[in-house]
Amino acid sequence: MIRVNNKKAVSNLSIRSIAAAKKRNIIAICAIALTSVLFTSLFTIGGSMMKSMEQSTMRQVGTSSHGGFKFLTQEQYDVIAKDPKIKDISYNILIGMAVNKKLNKIQTEIRYSEDKSAKWGFSYPETGTMPQNEMEIATSTIVLDKLGIPHELGRTVPLEFTANGKKYVENFTLSGFWKGDRVNAAQQAWVSRAFCNKVAPVISVPLYESGSADYAGTIHADVWFTNSWNIEDKMNQLVKRCGFDPQKINTGINWAYTSSQVDFQTMAMILSVLLLILLSGYLIIYNIFYLSVSRDIRFYGLLKTIGTTGKQLKRIVYRQGFLLSLIGIPIGLVLGWFIGWRLIPVILDLTSLAGGFTISASPVIFAGSSLFTLLTVYISCIRPCRMAAKVSPVEAVRYTESESTMKIMKKQIQRPSHKVTPASMAFANLRRNRKKAVAVVISLSLSMILLNSVYTIVNGFDMDKYLQSTIVSDFSVTHFSIEKYASFKDTHGVTPEILEDIGSLEGLKNIGNIYMNENFYLLDDKGYENIMKIIDEYPDAFPMPYAKEELRMVKENKQVWSKVFGLNKFAFGKSDIFSGDTDWNKFSNGNYVIINTFVSGEDKGRYYDIGDKITLDFGNGKTKEYEVLAIGKIPYAIGPRYSSMIDINFLLPDTEFLAHFGKINPLRTIFDIDEAHVLKTEEWIKDYCENVNPDLAYSSKTTYEEEFHSLQSMFLIVGGAMSFILALIGILNFINSVVTSILARQKEFAILQSIGMTGNQLKRMLISEGLIYAGLTILFASTAGAGIGYLLVQVLAGQIWFFTWHFTFLPIVYCIPVLILIAASIPVICYRTMCRPSIVERLRETE
Repeated sequence: MIRVNNKKAVSNLSIRSIAAAKKRNIIAICAIALTSVLFTSLFTIGGSMMKSMEQSTMRQVGTSSHGGFKFLTQEQYDVIAKDPKIKDISYNILIGMAVNKKLNKIQTEIRYSEDKSAKWGFSYPETGTMPQNEMEIATSTIVLDKLGIPHELGRTVPLEFTANGKKYVENFTLSGFWKGDRVNAAQQAWVSRAFCNKVAPVISVPLYESGSADYAGTIHADVWFTNSWNIEDKMNQLVKRCGFDPQKINTGINWAYTSSQVDFQTMAMILSVLLLILLSGYLIIYNIFYLSVSRDIRFYGLLKTIGTTGKQLKRIVYRQGFLLSLIGIPIGLVLGWFIGWRLIPVILDLTSLAGGFTISASPVIFAGSSLFTLLTVYISCIRPCRMAAKVSPVEAVRYTESESTMKIMKKQIQRPSHKVTPASMAFANLRRNRKKAVAVVISLSLSMILLNSVYTIVNGFDMDKYLQSTIVSDFSVTHFSIEKYASFKDTHGVTPEILEDIGSLEGLKNIGNIYMNENFYLLDDKGYENIMKIIDEYPDAFPMPYAKEELRMVKENKQVWSKVFGLNKFAFGKSDIFSGDTDWNKFSNGNYVIINTFVSGEDKGRYYDIGDKITLDFGNGKTKEYEVLAIGKIPYAIGPRYSSMIDINFLLPDTEFLAHFGKINPLRTIFDIDEAHVLKTEEWIKDYCENVNPDLAYSSKTTYEEEFHSLQSMFLIVGGAMSFILALIGILNFINSVVTSILARQKEFAILQSIGMTGNQLKRMLISEGLIYAGLTILFASTAGAGIGYLLVQVLAGQIWFFTWHFTFLPIVYCIPVLILIAASIPVICYRTMCRPSIVERLRETE
């Protein structure tokens, strides 16, 4: 056999094959474009959401750099700066913390900083400049507002602080300022290097050698690597290369970067969605090329007879896929990005990122979408390519699809026990190409399975569970540092003024104050014994080295962190009691205490048992013995929202608490309002926390209900959009199968009509084929699809604490009429187009 090795000839054959099948190419281009739309919109939405969340988290962390070092000497910093594998580095020098009374509710750090470090820390002057002269300063508007200083350059900024054991009271001149961000861990006040050298020169001996607890003069370095993948490992390798002791050097990674560590659940979710899109694209593109090769099988056989090799035939099919991709992918990229661009503001507007989102147009999105779409096309072409390469010239020349159909029909007619009907002929037609039928059924089923899964997720979100963990009353007021990320926590932030105003509200039904004080608790023998058992029983709950200090306190000093809470009757009714007496009258006599357990939310890992006697130390020599009345805890919704690894909580009546700790402000105040006054109260408290006392933050049942519905809407929008595109792909696959099947059988249908089959019978046969597809789709989506949907739901929402899985087929039921309509109407439309030429004209046609 003559073997032809002519790339130009192969290329020309591919182009001319495409030009000869324009209608089929339109379907293929649409399929490739829709696959590209799915990948692009997914990557655009996902990339933009991750970028927005990264930016939001960076503001909380206080820097955009990949990692950092704390408490360095100049020598240590120089060693790090010379490392060839870091991309960039900058630093700032800590001098001290401002102790002005007006700044006691915000952490204000006084530092010298290089420009780059200040920019990376979102604290670079928007007005003015960084300090140049010795007594200049640049700071945020939050610090200026607290000090009562107008936002004007040249103003005097008084600061009090301590550095190296010496107290300073200095007046600086404002050289620059920027808009402060309350979510930042700390506010910065930048001073000049000259002032820094004067009061806090850089240390020359590491703190772990000098034993000093004064951080003045320590360098804090910000480090960038070439990328953010696995930052933790990069930091560990950097420490190793620099020759530092990992146990002594203080490092940190920026957990804002989603790629800084691999999260299995997130990766599983991303891979599941990618595989779903790849599968949907594969089913239609594979079907198109499989049918294309089947239809052109005689053409490929003839090419083989003139010396074309199997490898060259494969190249023809692959080149067809590539050429069609050159048209379809750019269309999909544009449409996909537009869909993502329109959906991102809607999605992020439903989250706490509203107003701070970033729409990503990264080249990585388009490159990734193109590569995944090309991969889908390549995988889809593998089997059709093998089919074209293995075809025998003789068999290919003799093969026609109508002949194989006629054979099946003859066998059916020869069976006397079966009546030949349009429906039976429809079944025979589907059986002759089972692979095509399976591909169409699965393709149509995917959108129904995804839609059913999205509905299951949304329907499974339990508002009662959600509200129980977030709010237990109509309204809750506390200091903003309790509700939001902050480097400090003001646990006595509810002022007497707002308590008085709340008490005079119209429609007030109930009000409760939660007081809190924290200190070390000295364990008695039983408490020590129980905690040592807990440490042995739950070893994974004490990650080293983070738990090292707490374990040392227990083992060496018999001490643990503890919180003492004071509750009135209304707040007591909101507490979680696992076992024991819940009688308020008994509890409020001042002789009893309620104690928590180590395992949050469960009666496991008890520190003490009911009936045990414990002694609380209130300071200043005040102690009192109490009997454990019950085992329970303060709900997260009304607590401080932070804890230690070992954290014993004691609950006392508010009168008993105040009698020993004195008059202090509550940690939190909760209250209920009658329904008629809820909206008015919402407006009042919002204005109070924004304009009267911005240090306070409130939450309400209404806001959490809106947040809950927003979360549901987000899943519906994203899931619904993906389901719609998958449905388009499935319908397109069905249309392609019907059209190609009818085109391939035109001569067959003409023969059937010539021997007596009426047009209505032929139409009923085609409709029956469509309805069989619909029936098989419904059957698959309801059986195997239920299992696939369950796995998909568990990946996407199984770990959400307020989600409960409920079995449902409601979306599939709603889809059935639409599916039947599509399945019945498309064959009719195709039939009408086919029947325009006369029977004689169709009989004269040859392939």
